Amino acid sequence: MVVLAQPGPTTDVLGIAIGLCSAAAWASYILLNRSLGKRLTGLRAASAAASCSAVAWLLPALAWFWFHPPTLAAVVLALACGLLSSALPFAIDLFALRRVPAEVFGTLMSINPAFAALAGWLVLGQVLGPAEMLGLALVVTAGVLVTTAPRGRRTAGRAAPPAPQAPDSR
Repeated sequence: MVVLAQPGPTTDVLGIAIGLCSAAAWASYILLNRSLGKRLTGLRAASAAASCSAVAWLLPALAWFWFHPPTLAAVVLALACGLLSSALPFAIDLFALRRVPAEVFGTLMSINPAFAALAGWLVLGQVLGPAEMLGLALVVTAGVLVTTAPRGRRTAGRAAPPAPQAPDSR
């Protein structure tokens, strides 16, 4: 992350703070959906998360659309975008989180910047500089190393479970 952010005198500290908040929200999303996905059947967990989000955004959205009424075409495109960028991926994530350990899922998702860079290059003609390519390579490499590390190395910082007690020999 240091390579990607290239901290210096003109560093956007607010942007980095927002990025860290986003990372915390992403981790919460993974853990909450994994937990809800085990407790609720079908797409109920994704529906519950979407409903909570809708309630949280209801007042700001009503205020915005009161002063900026959308066209019918904009509403249709927004619905399509919502389905394709949120509902469908979140449902797929939920099904994956029921079958894959949370740390593996989170690590695999960290490879998304590489796909975004590839799409930016292919579709938009955007080219990454050497620092961005190095940062991207480091993020992907870390993801691969964490995913392929033996289970004991991934839990190195966690407390070990208590040792089994020998039966009383009285």
